[in-house]
Amino acid sequence: MSGASQHKFPALHNAMWPGLVGKGPDSEPPIDLDTMLDLTANASVDGVRFDGVDLFLFDPHVSIDATDADLKRLADKIASKGFVVGSLVAPVWPPTGGGSAMGSDEDRKNAKLPLPPNQDSQVQVLLRPGLLADVQIEVEKIPDALHVPAQAVFNRNGKYMVFVQQKGKTYEGLAKMLLLGSLLMAIAVGWDLLLPINKKLWTSSYVLYTVGIDMIFLSFLLYIIEFRQKTSWTAFFNVFGKNPLFIYMLSELLVVVLFTIRHGRDESLFEWINKSFYQALVPGAFGSLLFALTYMLLCWAVGKWLDAKKIYIRV
Repeated sequence: MSGASQHKFPALHNAMWPGLVGKGPDSEPPIDLDTMLDLTANASVDGVRFDGVDLFLFDPHVSIDATDADLKRLADKIASKGFVVGSLVAPVWPPTGGGSAMGSDEDRKNAKLPLPPNQDSQVQVLLRPGLLADVQIEVEKIPDALHVPAQAVFNRNGKYMVFVQQKGKTYEGLAKMLLLGSLLMAIAVGWDLLLPINKKLWTSSYVLYTVGIDMIFLSFLLYIIEFRQKTSWTAFFNVFGKNPLFIYMLSELLVVVLFTIRHGRDESLFEWINKSFYQALVPGAFGSLLFALTYMLLCWAVGKWLDAKKIYIRV
């Protein structure tokens, strides 16, 4: 530990349970807590000393039935050595006087809880190992806070932002979206005379046409989901919305891999799967559609697994 004289953090703590673990009638006697504290206080390497201790809630160091007065004396004793307590090891296994937090079937059947003390009785109820409590810890109170799903938050120029709908949902806004979508499709059809609608080239007429279709489709979805509150069928599609970028990248990467792997000399694995299974089952366009649906469900299954594990990948 040479050169450690500048130590500040992390704090150095000495564990007290080596004085108890493995000790007993069939072995060497346990080392009492006072001796362990003295040994810890006198320990020094290159001027570096322990900052605190970690306790084992087990006799004879600390009784699990210790009273408030016992704990106060213990805290004063540790503080007198210049130490703080870093962690506590609870005796949760039967040989140490503890046991499962759930207890046995018989324990749960015969369990009795004390009546809550009166507000002015000055009686304090201590939690013991094996007892459970529903505790709410208020870390910070933020007035007028707005709760939004994490997926709705995005980062722009180093600042976290959300879109806020100012007017709320109105039939007027829905009608405007529907009309705008129809207008974009009409413009795209006219623009097609000069610049044909072409997906592979992503021509401007293609962009206008598909955006128009999207706006019309979204109008109907908003009417069904937001206005009519028909949401029982949306759970399947929520999976795509929770990890959209990852699922999209997976679909792109997987198809590249399938085209890269060769099956024989003349066809890719992608083409072989389509021809050997889907085209053999349903020849033509319907077989291709069935292949596309299967591929989509595969990507959906990965997204569903991520959602079940509460894993959300964002950029």
